[in-house]
Amino acid sequence: MKKIVLVLLLHLVYCTSFSQLRTSFLKDSFDNYVNEALKKWQVPGAAICVIQQGKIVVMKTYGVREMNKPERVDENTLFMIGSNTKAFTSTALATLQEEKKLQLDDHVQQWLPDFRLRRVHLVRFL
Repeated sequence: MKKIVLVLLLHLVYCTSFSQLRTSFLKDSFDNYVNEALKKWQVPGAAICVIQQGKIVVMKTYGVREMNKPERVDENTLFMIGSNTKAFTSTALATLQEEKKLQLDDHVQQWLPDFRLRRVHLVRFL
């Protein structure tokens, strides 16, 4: 089954820090914002979690798993997110650097001591 990913909150992440999200927006406008975005971007469904100061503020699902099919998105729906993990990881690392919790030049082993890359032997073809 083809899955479509919605990266809906990127606009909020870049335009507003989570500490500035107001409870009234989450209560009064968030559902409308998500549903309008789903329509505008022609995305069948999404699962969204907003975390503020380490606590879950909103955790909801919207829409269906696939266009023109009845199965709704739920907390167990798997989405094929492709290369989006690279964007999430780099954004998280940049945020940690901004908070002075690490430097992008740090060696990985400083934070993950057991991390090792597998050695690959290159074979030279003549």
